[in-house]
Amino acid sequence: MRVILEVISGPSSGRKFVLGAFQTVQVGRTEMADFSVPHDGRMSSVHFALETDAGACYLKDLGSRNGTMLDGRPLGERTALRSDTEITAGSTAFRVRIESESAEAPRRGAESTVAGEKDIFATPAAASVAPALAAVPPHAAETRPAKRGKVTYALETCASGLVLCSGTLTDIRPTDLANLLGLKIPLHLIVDRRKIEAQPPGPPGVEDYLFNWIPPEAAALASPVVVSAAAYAEWPAIVELGWGKDAVVTLFSRYDKPGLMEHLRNCLRAKPQQADPSAGIVGYCWPGVMSMLLAQGMHHFVRSFFTGIEAVLIELPDLPEIWQFFGPTSSAKLLDELGFVRKEPVLGAST
Repeated sequence: MRVILEVISGPSSGRKFVLGAFQTVQVGRTEMADFSVPHDGRMSSVHFALETDAGACYLKDLGSRNGTMLDGRPLGERTALRSDTEITAGSTAFRVRIESESAEAPRRGAESTVAGEKDIFATPAAASVAPALAAVPPHAAETRPAKRGKVTYALETCASGLVLCSGTLTDIRPTDLANLLGLKIPLHLIVDRRKIEAQPPGPPGVEDYLFNWIPPEAAALASPVVVSAAAYAEWPAIVELGWGKDAVVTLFSRYDKPGLMEHLRNCLRAKPQQADPSAGIVGYCWPGVMSMLLAQGMHHFVRSFFTGIEAVLIELPDLPEIWQFFGPTSSAKLLDELGFVRKEPVLGAST
């Protein structure tokens, strides 16, 4: 099951949030909420919550000042929702769409994106991406979303000074893990479309290409693209399809997309004093390189990269059934808050 919460009117119109099974998101005006709507003065600091179990989604008011409306009526006690219901909190209206597991992957097209975000993973003429999106990589096919408290992880300190939390896909799928973490920090992806065989019918805007110093025609062949989860509801299918193919780096950052793109491009420069990245780049765009950089050193890169990035989730190269979550010491605390359980280090993980 997947639940998509979309802002349909108000100051943050167009933003989306995606939940899986056994997840909770609190919505409100301040950063105390998992999904914040900061410019709605009539919304409470933490206004309402959506909670999911294996097959249903529930709405609960959190003692808000002005109350929560469900389809135009005041919400009383915790209520099970049906798809396409409307929630009003403060001056903001939300729509809730509930999708069954079988319907999640094939849903494509314009309704999956918000205004201004192109479907850069539209199908090429020779091969439809929709069936491929439905075909989860073999190492993830037997896993299922885990309830909180059932996921274990190992904690290590890397030579770079970062903390590495690692676990296995037998406990939790990468999309479910990314979704849980995305409840706390906005989620973005760096994607190599060639490796997941998802080419667009035409090039996306220049602003989507990470390598913006080369012509768009060349970038379409060589450059990864950056996708913000809040603006692209189909991001879980991209993670599932790219996991194990050295194709997707999952970032957690509070930058808006323009700010994030500028930061990522600055970090590409192998020689920081040179303005043009084409003079030499740090190839952090792929998990195989990123894992080595974050675990083993390059202290200048790590310090500069984490001035704008709060955490990174990637596969372990050559052993994709292990996930790696890099960040400062607070990273482990974040997993603890989500109910994960620490254990001994995973054999073979980067140190």
